[in-house]
Amino acid sequence: MLSAGRFNGLAVVAAVAVMFAGAACGVMAQETDNAEVGVEEEVISADEGADGAEVSKEETVSTEVGNDKETVSAETGKEDGAAQNATGQTLRAEELNNRGLEYQKKKEHGNAIFYFTSAIQSNPNMAKYLYNRGMSYYERDRFIDAISDFSKAIELEPNEPKHRYWRMMAYSSVKDNNNMANDARWLLKVKDNSKEIRRYKSSARVFLSSANFYLEKEQKAAKQATIVNRNSLGIRVGGLPGGGGILSYQKADGKSGRGEYGLSFSASSGDGTDIYNIGVALSAQSLVNIGGGVNFYYGIGIGGGYTGGSYNILGISGSISSGYVEVPVPCGIEFNFSKLVLQIDMRPGYYFNFSGEGVTYGYGASAGLFGIGIKYAY
Repeated sequence: MLSAGRFNGLAVVAAVAVMFAGAACGVMAQETDNAEVGVEEEVISADEGADGAEVSKEETVSTEVGNDKETVSAETGKEDGAAQNATGQTLRAEELNNRGLEYQKKKEHGNAIFYFTSAIQSNPNMAKYLYNRGMSYYERDRFIDAISDFSKAIELEPNEPKHRYWRMMAYSSVKDNNNMANDARWLLKVKDNSKEIRRYKSSARVFLSSANFYLEKEQKAAKQATIVNRNSLGIRVGGLPGGGGILSYQKADGKSGRGEYGLSFSASSGDGTDIYNIGVALSAQSLVNIGGGVNFYYGIGIGGGYTGGSYNILGISGSISSGYVEVPVPCGIEFNFSKLVLQIDMRPGYYFNFSGEGVTYGYGASAGLFGIGIKYAY
């Protein structure tokens, strides 16, 4: 049996042990709590990180939206700027055009043309600017420039009668009857009975009648020129020593002249005479139309050849063997009958005869004064 003192000592030891055990448990509990707190803090930190990432995403989205807005705003600004620029150009073109009209009213067409040109440069697709400048060109007798502007205005406003009317007037001034007639016909087809259109149509009838008259005259002249100035093949009798003739080809130059290239010939036989001639004949001729298909022609020529044979004149016989050169002046009248042409020819000129007895020359006789020919023209 333990004594009271020993029991008390054991109790003290036990109490101390209990105290150490309690302290140890407290420390462990504290570490556990700390660990749990650390985990919770990490979880909270992770949550906060996730929240931060979400916030960052929101900031990114906000930035992108902002960029998109800025892009849209910039594009809208460009469009607005382009629209404002176009409006500004239009207003500027109108101001320039109005300045031009002011000078046009004062008949200061040089200044008017300057401002109309500036307006056209600012807005080249406005028909009225071209029309206005065309009117100033017309007033200054610059009809070709006026026609150009009126034509461009017609391209932009094809149904505007006044453009056609003033172009018709300009065509009349340069005697372009064909185009003048076309514009007059167009005006007469306009279905409008206003006072202005009636005035246009009244003038168009006069100009169309005038155009038709001159066009018919031009057509007749062209037809006559075709008849008058043609290539031809023909034969002409006379105009050479001993009578004879020329086989000719005439080449027209397309205007009022021609060249003639021919082979000359003649022969005579009888009463003891047997003489022949062969040579060439060249000439350049000008034509003057008298009217009704009748031409007068004149020119200069040259010919040459050989004459040979024998003769018996009043009992005196002999032989001929000589060459000749002639310089005629061809002239005469032609009558054109469609493809056939009748020619009355006269060729006075000098001739030179070469023989064993020397050189002789004369005027008129050898070249022959008259010849009659017929040609086929094509």
